[in-house]
Amino acid sequence: MADMTDGEEREGMDMGGGRGMDADVLRLRPHHLLCIPRYVGEGYGEDFNRAMARARDFMEAGGMVELVRGEDDICCSCPHAPPHTPGGRYGSGSAEICSTGWVSRLDDLVLRLLALEYGLVERGDVLLSRSRARVPTVKEVCVGCPWLELCLQVEKGWAEG
Repeated sequence: MADMTDGEEREGMDMGGGRGMDADVLRLRPHHLLCIPRYVGEGYGEDFNRAMARARDFMEAGGMVELVRGEDDICCSCPHAPPHTPGGRYGSGSAEICSTGWVSRLDDLVLRLLALEYGLVERGDVLLSRSRARVPTVKEVCVGCPWLELCLQVEKGWAEG
């Protein structure tokens, strides 16, 4: 696992939010390591769904991921992203989940649970495997997330088959 030095900046993949493209590295918030394995095609809108699917496919294929603080390459496609999101086309910042600091606290929790740190660059498939192994259920981790019930249904499907 390689670390990024403080202050080094990389441009991420274009996930549909209008950012520049660098297909070598996906910039990802840590909590998305819990979301992506449970993603089943439902989201905040068409652009967001496309970004999630592209991120999942990229990671499962072993693409490189950098864990970042704040908005990532998926956030750029979210209609609730803060207006300052680089390349964000919709950002109103009006969603409570984006404006209360809850997401940032969840990012920090996920880093602790997975024993990772910001700036880490690692293969996406390795990160997804680690996420599923160390956090087999999001039941207690993601309390307050509007997608929690859907994620729990996905996990139930994992257990059944």
